Amino acid sequence: MKGITRKVITREVIIEGKRFVLISDIHPINKSTYYGTISYDDIDENGILKRRLDGFDMCIGESIDEAISNREDEIKFKVNHYR
Repeated sequence: MKGITRKVITREVIIEGKRFVLISDIHPINKSTYYGTISYDDIDENGILKRRLDGFDMCIGESIDEAISNREDEIKFKVNHYR
């Protein structure tokens, strides 16, 4: 597929007890690499996304550590916000 830049870095990352795929992608405008996590809940049994995801959905960051930290923060926010 022409134009697809998203790549799987790690097929399974456990963050706060939940399963994610760690990805890298290239920003379409400034061509910088960013990283993100995709929940297994958003992937079907064939590894295809169930819905279109944006940067907020993937908790993107400029590094792997930042992307994982952003996901941890997002999970903690949901836990504390929906109590």
